[in-house]
Amino acid sequence: MSEQSKIDEFRSLVLEAYESEKEFIDDDLVESMELNDCIIQKYLERRKNIKDGAEMLINTLKFCNKHNLSHLSDANFPAEYFKMGIVFDYKKDKQGNDVMYIRHQFYRKIKELDMIWRQFLIYQMDKVDRKSNRQGMAIIVDLNNVGLENTDMDYSRWGMKAFGNCCPVSINYILLYNLPRMMSTVWNIVKSLMPKDLAHLMKFCNGDEIFDYVDKENLPKFLGGECRLNHYQVPKICLPLAEFGQQKGWSQKQIDKIEKMWKPYLEKCEDEMKLLDQ
Repeated sequence: MSEQSKIDEFRSLVLEAYESEKEFIDDDLVESMELNDCIIQKYLERRKNIKDGAEMLINTLKFCNKHNLSHLSDANFPAEYFKMGIVFDYKKDKQGNDVMYIRHQFYRKIKELDMIWRQFLIYQMDKVDRKSNRQGMAIIVDLNNVGLENTDMDYSRWGMKAFGNCCPVSINYILLYNLPRMMSTVWNIVKSLMPKDLAHLMKFCNGDEIFDYVDKENLPKFLGGECRLNHYQVPKICLPLAEFGQQKGWSQKQIDKIEKMWKPYLEKCEDEMKLLDQ
């Protein structure tokens, strides 16, 4: 069977599922698949055959629909997510990949924000993926100063399940930077949840080893780079947590608790932002 015949059969299987389950499937991604053979090729590469690849893409379409991905915008998230730069897109790595950074030390398990955080993560990932025209991206996870207070096994299980069931090969690698030794036990537990066929995507480095992946002039200053691109900018349409929480119907006590938790992180980012002008 020719490569184009495989793609055509794959597309037919997905469109057949879409026609029977429209309410559960993301329309925008179906349209992207119809226009872009590259998306299909990545799922074929991950699953090695047409049926399993199509099933994986259907799972992805349902996952994106469940998290309302096509209807999300910056306005759906509190301004503090952007002000902390907890997840952001930046300069390319040495391989030419678009790169998404995650600063895990700023993550805390917050009941009110559980789904919102997960939406934010996949929203940012999708933006980087679109920017690369679905050609591949890299994720660098900054683990500096991460401790047990940043650990959330429910979130880890969700992430690994999504990674296994929905992720094609458009993620070229995930770099874990400066994993604290005390957190190695936690990492071993998380690693056990990872699909074995994706384990090769995980890479580790410490200190100046990060320059093997990203040139100094393209790396954020907080990681020892020289790039002055401001990744702390807040979109004008975003509301600060106090107003965001009020719109969600949260009590003042709930809002105050989150603000208190985030205060040291925001102060740290304010100090980091000043370094961009030095």
